Amino acid sequence: MINSNNKSTFTKLILLFFIVFISKGYSQNNADPGIGIVMDPPTLAQGSTGILTATVGNFGNDVIVKNSLRVTISVGDNAEIVEIASGSDTRWTQLSLTTGNANTIQLTNSNSDFSSFDVANILITIKGNVVGAANVILGNIVYITAQNPLLCGGCASPPLNGSQGNATNSNDVSTSSLTIICSDNTNPPSLTVPADLTISLIDYNSNINTGFAETQDFNITIDKSDVSVAGTCGDSFVITRTWTASDVCGNIATADQIIKVQDTAVVVFTGAQTDLCIYDNLDFDLFSLLEGDFQADPTLWSVVSENTTINGSLFNPFELELGDYVFAYSDPNSECPSITEFTITLNGDCVVCGDADEVIISKTVTPNGDHWNEYFTVEGIEGCGFTVELQIYNRWGAKIYESNDYQNNWNGFAHSNSFGGSNQVPTGTYYYIVNLVDSGLKPFSGPLYVGTK
Repeated sequence: MINSNNKSTFTKLILLFFIVFISKGYSQNNADPGIGIVMDPPTLAQGSTGILTATVGNFGNDVIVKNSLRVTISVGDNAEIVEIASGSDTRWTQLSLTTGNANTIQLTNSNSDFSSFDVANILITIKGNVVGAANVILGNIVYITAQNPLLCGGCASPPLNGSQGNATNSNDVSTSSLTIICSDNTNPPSLTVPADLTISLIDYNSNINTGFAETQDFNITIDKSDVSVAGTCGDSFVITRTWTASDVCGNIATADQIIKVQDTAVVVFTGAQTDLCIYDNLDFDLFSLLEGDFQADPTLWSVVSENTTINGSLFNPFELELGDYVFAYSDPNSECPSITEFTITLNGDCVVCGDADEVIISKTVTPNGDHWNEYFTVEGIEGCGFTVELQIYNRWGAKIYESNDYQNNWNGFAHSNSFGGSNQVPTGTYYYIVNLVDSGLKPFSGPLYVGTK
């Protein structure tokens, strides 16, 4: 049941032939962990369960010892892994299982070895929770044993199992998919709305939505719409608000709420909310929050919060405390006296340039087309404007790649005459030097595993 995303048995036999009879010095010899996953059927009714089959094991001749493999299976946003199902291969033990939609299960072969071309099925119970289109189910198997005495006939110092990868590298990846459809007994959405709500006109916009208990079953979306307001400035009036709840299965529920608005002299509206970063040393113009026609008079702005100041219409967030800051714009063109309040939320979730701990550099490049570790990347500096200088050397100290403006696009290709005309470097360990120009940081260096075969 190995699907098209994995090596076929035939391909693995060819690979086995080359490893055993042709290749020299291949530390893992013929052991070859592999995985294929299939969700059959690929469609579930909401609330029901199905079985995912993961065919895993050894597609080579050498023995893979126990406690040396790890299988990870993750489902999409509309489904949930429940448990290992009856009938699964008993060699596997569950390591972890997260909860809720889009969760993940991990297992290891703690109960037994995998001998030559020894494969069996792991059966996983999957539940469909949310109606939605097909979501990807992803499974992979990795070799997590650093050293294996079977690789050298039980020698005292077994070799590193570099040829099959380790706990951070996907040895084999497989995908399936699952669509959740509406069940036959889907209930209509429920919606609870208070019968009456009385507020003052000055609090009209900020309190219009209070008192609601919205029960959100089956991905309910709420449609809030007002009928036209009967009344003029200075009057008391009543609004009838209709709330509609619908779900993706076509069920609809509606409820009305009566809102009694009392007379007042000033109407307060709530405007847009904006996020800024506390590391931004800039003057943010509050007028950018307004839309349509308005009077561009900075004196019309005031501070509602007590923990900050503004310079006319300019607000500088640099190194202020995290939290919400409220500003009010008095509208001189309104028929009724009114102000609009705007909230700016300051956060620290920003790009911090010049911090070595924020720089993330690849440790592995495996350009095999599976979209995992395809390129050598330098990340964590997006938006900083640094130029990346990159040099890559082989284990004999020969430079095999260099760029003065690296764009995260090296996938193991060699210079035209570096390796006898080959367009890719051989599989092995290389070394990189990364310099972030004008960053003030020391160059980064370290080993890099490249798997091109």
